[in-house]
Amino acid sequence: MKLIFGIAVLIAFVSYNGNLFAQSDGCSAATAIPITVNCSSPVSGTTAGATQTIAGCVGTADDDVWYTFTATATSHVITVTPSAGLDPVLQLFSGTCSTLVSINCMDLGFTGEAETIYATGLTIGVTYTLRVYHYYTGSGTGTFDICITTAPPAPSNDNCSNATLLNVNSSCSPTLGTSISATQSQTGCAGTADDDVWYRFVATNAVQTIYVNPVGDEDLVLELFSGTCSALTSLYCVDQGFSGDPETINAVGLIPGTTYYVRTYDYYSGNGGGSFNICIIGTPTPTPTNDEPCDAIPLPPVTSSCDYLSFTTTGATTTTSAPTPASCAGGSSPMQGGFNNTPQPKDVWFSITVPSSGIISIMAKPGYGFNDAVMALYSGSCSSLTQIACSDDNNYPGTANDFKPFLLATGLTPGATVYLRYWAFSGNTTGNFGFCVTTPTNDACSTALYICDLNGYKGTTGEAYTADRPGNMRGNAETNNPPTYTYTPGTCQGGIFGAGGTWGTGAANCDVQINNNSWIRFTAANDSAVLNVDVYDCYVGAGIQMQVFSAATACATFVPVSNFEESGTHIEITARGLTVGSDYIL
Repeated sequence: MKLIFGIAVLIAFVSYNGNLFAQSDGCSAATAIPITVNCSSPVSGTTAGATQTIAGCVGTADDDVWYTFTATATSHVITVTPSAGLDPVLQLFSGTCSTLVSINCMDLGFTGEAETIYATGLTIGVTYTLRVYHYYTGSGTGTFDICITTAPPAPSNDNCSNATLLNVNSSCSPTLGTSISATQSQTGCAGTADDDVWYRFVATNAVQTIYVNPVGDEDLVLELFSGTCSALTSLYCVDQGFSGDPETINAVGLIPGTTYYVRTYDYYSGNGGGSFNICIIGTPTPTPTNDEPCDAIPLPPVTSSCDYLSFTTTGATTTTSAPTPASCAGGSSPMQGGFNNTPQPKDVWFSITVPSSGIISIMAKPGYGFNDAVMALYSGSCSSLTQIACSDDNNYPGTANDFKPFLLATGLTPGATVYLRYWAFSGNTTGNFGFCVTTPTNDACSTALYICDLNGYKGTTGEAYTADRPGNMRGNAETNNPPTYTYTPGTCQGGIFGAGGTWGTGAANCDVQINNNSWIRFTAANDSAVLNVDVYDCYVGAGIQMQVFSAATACATFVPVSNFEESGTHIEITARGLTVGSDYIL
């Protein structure tokens, strides 16, 4: 009786082990694995007792076991964590068991080390097959855990167009980066660049050192480019080390002030990337003197003349002592001018003394520097600021400059100091920019700027200026139906601005419309006057329109006394039949 009992126990024991070791021993019996948020509850498995189904992609697959999963995203992370004596090989297939197509075969680690496939390009709803086996003959210790999770989103610098900006420092000041979930931008210079990420820097001298050091066991490739993202030229490609080793480019012959691009990725395909530290070493990038509010550059006194000044944000940092910009006009939600992004923008500061008019107009220089810019105006002291206004995108004439900002602040206290903050919307963009600060004192005929000597005068019809049609003043293509003044280009409507006659030629095409005009008043010293006007910094090519008038009643009954001209470069106007000592309006 004892003997029978002993045999029964032995049979039960063998049967139990047979069921455990034979799990998923063939593709057709593959175990379905759920996709989870993380690997906190993995599926346990073993290769002990399994047999070979098909030849291995590496090693000996004499103990392979099989799993399936249905993709819920286009990218998934598949991880096998082995017991101490198992050197796992992890293989991913598409297709059915009779028509398997190997997508990835992973065997980077050694005995006891995990293997991970970062699967990309998957089709949601499609079932994929996995195989796990011990690299060597036999099963090793056999047991392992396996899990499948949804991959994190691609890093923000996945493409060249959004390359992360790095400053140059005298020693390595590392920036932590990742290539996890990154995708391929272009063919690799060595290995497979299916997880490349991008950086850029502005060279400070002819020699710079680019250094990248993996946090884990990635085998990084490091490449340096000149040019633009749409026309890159590879200068260096380095892959000297092995898994876990740093890579260095000692670049020579660089042009100071020029932007260069850096790409790094893991040499092997399907690894999904990893974390690393990267830095640029050389003569440090200088920080602008106006990097903080209390170091703001004082701007010249504000007049009606738009004199563009040029500055840079290269080397600037993000100001943390000032309020975060809000309600930036023209921007998209949350209208913070890019400060809701990572990395945050790099800004510089200016101080402005409010003119007697209490009005300040700040206009970005057209066609110059970085295009997508933002600016904000603050009151208070440099250490305790309150936002007055913020501008992101402005609808300038034409479309080329519509990502540039414009600010018009009214009701300010004359003589007070206000602070201007200027930055590029993207925290990865720095560079040159320009703007002018004016006060539109001569926006209306009634406030026409009286000038004794027009020689050397500078003026503007900038964004702050508006349409003014006093008396009989209207464009020759504008219908006399105030306040609409319907514009009918090509049809003369009797408007006085642009009219031709004994005083000179008018607008030949009857296409004059009043938009943002400025007014100048002068006293005639002779019976004729010739005005030569250079036009520059136009937002659109047509430039400005100009004509001189007399007015029997102030700003009411206008009569042309000069030819009409329109140009974006140069205008010559001749006023005739003037009465010495009388005032005229330009």
